[in-house]
Amino acid sequence: MDQEIDFQHLRRLWTLSRVVESGSIRAAAQKSKVSVSAVSQTISQLENELGQQLLIRNNGRVVPNSLCLELLSSCSDSFAALKKIGQITNTPMCLPKMSWLSFGTTESFAVDLVPGLIQNLRSALPKMRLTVSLGTSSDLIQKVKSGKLCMALVADCDDIESVNKILIGRDRIGVFISARPEISRQGWNAIDSLGLATLASEGSGRPLYYSKFMRKLELSTRPILTSDGYEPLRSAAAGGVVAAVLPYRIAMRTPGELVEVSPGGTDLSPDLGEYKVFLITEPACDPAEDEFLARQLKSLFHQVPGAV
Repeated sequence: MDQEIDFQHLRRLWTLSRVVESGSIRAAAQKSKVSVSAVSQTISQLENELGQQLLIRNNGRVVPNSLCLELLSSCSDSFAALKKIGQITNTPMCLPKMSWLSFGTTESFAVDLVPGLIQNLRSALPKMRLTVSLGTSSDLIQKVKSGKLCMALVADCDDIESVNKILIGRDRIGVFISARPEISRQGWNAIDSLGLATLASEGSGRPLYYSKFMRKLELSTRPILTSDGYEPLRSAAAGGVVAAVLPYRIAMRTPGELVEVSPGGTDLSPDLGEYKVFLITEPACDPAEDEFLARQLKSLFHQVPGAV
C-alpha cells in the first residue's frame, strides 16, 4: 500500500450516508446524537474538499445527486468492515461519536450498574455527556415512548411489549432477612416476628411478577413497610428490623449482609419470581448504538452474583 488512508474522509462519508438514509441533516443528527451544526459542517467540509455539491437541499430535506450515490456505493464494503470491527471490539468505530445520551433507570439499577456504565462509556466515547433520570419501570417506558428519554434500563412490566427492547438479563424475587445470627436462625418465622416489607400495592406500580410471587407464597400479611423502590426495603432488612421481598441481585449486593429464607427451609423453584431486565429504546435511536449500549449493560449485569 503506497499511501496512508485518511480515515477522516471515511468518517465524513459515513456521516453523508446517515444523512442520505435519514432524509435530512436534522434527522441524521438526532439519530447520531450529535448537533445539527456538527453534521452540517461535516457535509460542507466534504463538499468543499471535492469542489462539488453532493446533496440537493429543499426545505430541510435532502436528496443525493449522482456523485453522492457513486461515492456511497464505492464505500459500502468499507462500512461493512468497520461495522464488523465495531462488533468485535465493542466500540462504535463506524458511527459518528455520540455527544450525549439521555438515559433512564430505576434507583437500584443506578446504584449497581451506572458507575460501571459511566466508566465504560468514558473509555469508549470520552466526549459523550450522559444524563441519568430515575423512575419506576412503568414511568421510564412512558418517557421513552414520548421521546423524553433516548433509552432506559427497566424490569419486565405490563406495557413492555409496546417498545423496542433488548434483553439484558434475568433475576428473581426472594424473601430476605438480616444475616445476624439472632435473626437468621429464625428463618421463615422472621416474617412473623419482624414484619414484612414490600413494594407498594399494584395501584402504585407494583410489577405483576412481584405480586404473583407474594400470592404463591401466601404472603398475605399486611406489610409494616412499603416503598415504591427497593433501596429502603433493603436498608431496613439489612438493619435487622424487617423481612423484605427483594430481587436476588439487589439483596446480594453486599455478600454476608442478607440471607434468603423460604417456607420450611426448602429451596424454592428457580422459576418462582423470575423476571427479565430490558434495555428499551425510542424508535429514532440507531440500532447499532442500541446494541453497543446493550453490550455494556450485559457485561455489567452479569458481574453481579446470581444474575443470569
